[in-house]
Amino acid sequence: MYIFLIVVIVIFFLLAIYNTIFGKSFVDFIRFVVQGRKKDFSYKDLSFLWRLASALNKEQRVRFFSSAKTIDFCIKALQSELDRVAPTFSTTSHQNQSHDFSKTTDNSTPKANKRQAEMTHLLTKLYNYRTRFEIELKEEQYHTKTTSDIEARQVCMLLSEKVGSIYIRIEEVGKDSIRCIMFDSSASKASKHKWHGDYAQVYFWRKGDAGYFFISKVLSGKAVKDGYEILISHSSELRRTQKRKSIRAACRFDGALFPLHSKAEFNEKYEKKGGINCKIRDISESGAMLHVKGKAERGVNIKLQFKIKNKKVVMCGSIVRFLYDEASNTSKVHFNATRVSEDAHNIILSFVYNIIEGQRPDIASSLFADEEDF
Repeated sequence: MYIFLIVVIVIFFLLAIYNTIFGKSFVDFIRFVVQGRKKDFSYKDLSFLWRLASALNKEQRVRFFSSAKTIDFCIKALQSELDRVAPTFSTTSHQNQSHDFSKTTDNSTPKANKRQAEMTHLLTKLYNYRTRFEIELKEEQYHTKTTSDIEARQVCMLLSEKVGSIYIRIEEVGKDSIRCIMFDSSASKASKHKWHGDYAQVYFWRKGDAGYFFISKVLSGKAVKDGYEILISHSSELRRTQKRKSIRAACRFDGALFPLHSKAEFNEKYEKKGGINCKIRDISESGAMLHVKGKAERGVNIKLQFKIKNKKVVMCGSIVRFLYDEASNTSKVHFNATRVSEDAHNIILSFVYNIIEGQRPDIASSLFADEEDF
């Protein structure tokens, strides 16, 4: 009987504490930490993020990991403070950067170097989580389930045992078939083959979603004004082969690429001259799509460099695929980056997520100044 009464008293005591401002804040903080630890943030990171999110909205901070607005606010605050002292450290090697977030310190000290590296690493963690959050959201919205869901103008790669690989563009998705056009240099080769009854493999990447694959029967083929047209039957099995690992943003950057003999030549140095001029049309931390004069070559190792808001970015990787247009002698190149510095990674994502420089730096600076042991 006494044990029961003690338990009841303890429960009412805890409920009374929870209904106080302090009690509710403490429970919310514990919930925030539990969620954050599941997402690989350290206790030190979470303590700082809790204070930063509280500066935005105390009521919303507990929903930090499910709110793009709150995540973006914290990213902007961190990015603004790093940008404020940008002239004081190099952007090509994040391991040697120095920056002290207090107001009157020498940013060349070992302590300042450590704090700069930790803050940059936290910013990287936030950007990586923001990307996972965005990808999961897009997957829920845009998942393609059948070949009838494929949109017109989708570019695909068709693999035929007798003809090889051919790029096709879907012109119309009908009730019983898909009408496609072979529009590149492969059209002349394909026109010599009798397509009726052939089975082909079709691969395509749905923008903002994932890669897909299906096997289908070619119903017919004929020459048309714009190339060579084929009709493909719908498939009952559409496989999702590869999920997007990063979020891309459309852009219009002038860049330069440098062909390299091997990966051993990869480096983060921003070249002052040389290179092949190119036009970058979309960008992510894991690669880019660009236009360059001449016919590209799959598998070539390259270094790509450009600027985002006057900040130098260098990415090293290889060409994974390309589309060559004979009429303009231009290649549309898809570049996969395998070496990107932490600073370049964060500069790219600040553009992708439209992180505005200078937003609420007063809050960030005051918090950083108080973080003596960060």
